Amino acid sequence: MDIKQIITDYIRRSILTAEGDLVVRGASVPEALADVAVGQVLKSGGVGAKPAWGVPSISEIGLHIDAMTVSITDSVEETGFGFTPKLIIFAGVDSVAANNNHCFGIDLLTTQFHFNQGYNGAQCNSGVINSIEIIRDAGNHIKGSVSSFDVDGMHVDFVLVGACTVTVRYLAIG
Repeated sequence: MDIKQIITDYIRRSILTAEGDLVVRGASVPEALADVAVGQVLKSGGVGAKPAWGVPSISEIGLHIDAMTVSITDSVEETGFGFTPKLIIFAGVDSVAANNNHCFGIDLLTTQFHFNQGYNGAQCNSGVINSIEIIRDAGNHIKGSVSSFDVDGMHVDFVLVGACTVTVRYLAIG
């Protein structure tokens, strides 16, 4: 019998006792990770340490908060996140406070949603084409959505019709 087969059979009989067991190298021999409760995740223990099960923590997720002001048709690059985002939450406002136009949106790159109060605050709209939408009136609006997530940020493409400026605060989650 092949030595590899003997070792494999030993591991199967002695360590892998339940469906879903994982094998890691212990201090000197292979060992199984202990079973855990539903919802826990496998976390690295660092170089030279065994991984361990644990509860996910918000502090371990990449978070970046910032703002941008846009008044042109352009692709805006936002960087300095320190991670690749997976979700962006936007809150925008028309630069002219008297216009009373606001928007709230989310962007998952493949899925966008926005809710906005436009036309000088007189109308509420929602949609799934853009994640940012400020509408002063039919001839003056700016719309935007994320075109790419990058290792350290994102690109947001804006389309301007007429004259409109949006200041957007965002929360990037990675």
